Amino acid sequence: MLLQLFAHQLTVLSLNETVAKGLGQKTTAMTLFFMSLVLLLSAAAVALVGSIALVGLIIPHFAKSVSGKDYRRILPLTSLLGAFFLLLCDFAALHLAGLPLSALISLIVLPVFLWLMRKGAFYEK
Repeated sequence: MLLQLFAHQLTVLSLNETVAKGLGQKTTAMTLFFMSLVLLLSAAAVALVGSIALVGLIIPHFAKSVSGKDYRRILPLTSLLGAFFLLLCDFAALHLAGLPLSALISLIVLPVFLWLMRKGAFYEK
């Protein structure tokens, strides 16, 4: 929810450094701010709910492919899709597979993660 306040700045920053500077954004300060904010929010999430970092790597890419490049749409969609995915995994782990939740998430997410790495989705410009 905190990142939603900065969705416009994220969208401008994702365009291009030259374009962002041309639109008056302080790119170095904003990049440092967002990296620090993501680090703090990620640490808080892991401290509260455990290691579900793989979901946080995959779901945003799916949300971006569905909703485009506007972070005002990507951020809420990522939250909803991530929550829905974890609920489905929790249900499957408890009632269908009999596996620990982290093991089931790894079995589902790792092949997608490897496919994205091979495709180069994490390095798109």
